[in-house]
Amino acid sequence: MPAYSLTMSTAVLLAVKMSAECDPVLKHTFTFFSYVSNEVQSLEVVVNYVLRVDKQKDKEDVSLTIQQCSLILHSDDQKVTSISLHRVVHDSIQLYIANGADGNTKSRIPLYVFQSLLQQKCALGEIALIPHLKAFYTRTKNISSEMMVLSSMKIKMKQRMLKQIFDLTSFLSQHGEYLISKNYLILALKMATNGDNKGNGDRKESLHVSFPKIGEIYNNLGTIENFLGNTKQARKYLKEALKILSRQHGPSHKSVSKCLINLANLPCSSPEECDKNIMYSELALHKDDSLETKAIHYTNLGRKHYNDGELDEAVKDYLQAYEIFRKTLDVPGTNLQLTFMRLALLASNFGAIFYLKENYSLSRKQLTISVDIYRTITGPTNLNLANSYYNLGLVQSKLNELADAEFCFRRALEIYSTQLQSSDERIAIVSQNLAGVLEKTGQLREAKMLDEQYGTC
Repeated sequence: MPAYSLTMSTAVLLAVKMSAECDPVLKHTFTFFSYVSNEVQSLEVVVNYVLRVDKQKDKEDVSLTIQQCSLILHSDDQKVTSISLHRVVHDSIQLYIANGADGNTKSRIPLYVFQSLLQQKCALGEIALIPHLKAFYTRTKNISSEMMVLSSMKIKMKQRMLKQIFDLTSFLSQHGEYLISKNYLILALKMATNGDNKGNGDRKESLHVSFPKIGEIYNNLGTIENFLGNTKQARKYLKEALKILSRQHGPSHKSVSKCLINLANLPCSSPEECDKNIMYSELALHKDDSLETKAIHYTNLGRKHYNDGELDEAVKDYLQAYEIFRKTLDVPGTNLQLTFMRLALLASNFGAIFYLKENYSLSRKQLTISVDIYRTITGPTNLNLANSYYNLGLVQSKLNELADAEFCFRRALEIYSTQLQSSDERIAIVSQNLAGVLEKTGQLREAKMLDEQYGTC
């Protein structure tokens, strides 16, 4: 974060204060910006927020006032007007708001900001929303009254917002933003259950009647927890999703089959868990004998053989899964992104097998394929990409390709640090391996810093 002179910061803070106190529209605008990022934002979203707070204002007047404010940067280069803030202005606005403006703990302002973000018509593209959603969550996660405000909404508004949050988190997950997606899905659950995720008795049994998306929300939460490596919690959410979706749609519905597939995809660390995964994939096959389901079934068989140490059998099963997934690419309606991600995971599995067989060259080839697919399909911050980078780093260390290993460990650490809680053991493990490479290449100072930061040695 850049450091600004005291004189500049004081002058900007004074300008923010004077503008806000002279014009209510600008005060509302600054309040909105205090909850979001300083990055590019659609003017329409901010105007929408101001009109929610002050219904007496005229839309055109609000828009003109915001654009004429010298503290706000704006651009008409695109189809719509976009606005943003210089960092020092954003910092001053946050300080001004924190020092007394809109300090009512029961304020509905967070709700209005969130509703305005959700209702953006994607004028700047959905990706532009991501930094604002992250900033909003950071700003509001400790507001104790937030759930009371949300739980007091009318049922139709909650239903609409749950649908919007579901669509939003699906988009965030596609871009590898699992942690923030998880946070907003949990918010959706709290909205539906009035702050009680566990639910109770009859209400839980009929929750899907009021909120048709609730089963899919549990299903997506389970999938995201799996991506984040929280297998126990993932299994809990997916089992709940399976109950709700079966009750809502009947046991033969496609959503039930999809949930069974997600349960079958969970990592298994014991023979019992692997057997359960095979059971889930067999149940899914009975309901849906599509190529996708067959491929997932072979993937689970391969995983079981891998865990049992039967590496040659695992290779056979993974090859079967690979060939079937390849065939699905020619089937109309196939989710190409998801299929390529599964092919990337299979390449990673092959890499792990060849690593154990000490065929490091072949392991490197498969893991490189996995990295290349994930980079192309999921973007630069996907957890699966981090896993493949980490495994590729291990192989390159074995091959004494230390510069390449360092690069891979750094990339894995960068992604883990972005997507995971700081206490997650994967951060410490990759740091330990990176420190080992740095020591071998004479970068002792940084290796020591990693040890001090993560306790790697």
